[in-house]
Amino acid sequence: MAEILYDEVPSLDLADFTGGNPEKKKKFVAALGEAYNNIGFAAIRNHYLSDDLSARLYDVIKRCHQKILCTC
Repeated sequence: MAEILYDEVPSLDLADFTGGNPEKKKKFVAALGEAYNNIGFAAIRNHYLSDDLSARLYDVIKRCHQKILCTC
């Protein structure tokens, strides 16, 4: 695996995965795997989460990470 240095967080469009085009789906999966292997995360567009749900999800993740850091 080649290491890639990113200048920005990779941004992927979930519609490429869910849209029914096998080639776009394959490219999305490859790009997501590459992002996770090289930087550990990616930004996903068109995920259909409401702002409220996104905020609640972020709050849960933040609390989880705080608990992990506090137990170290």
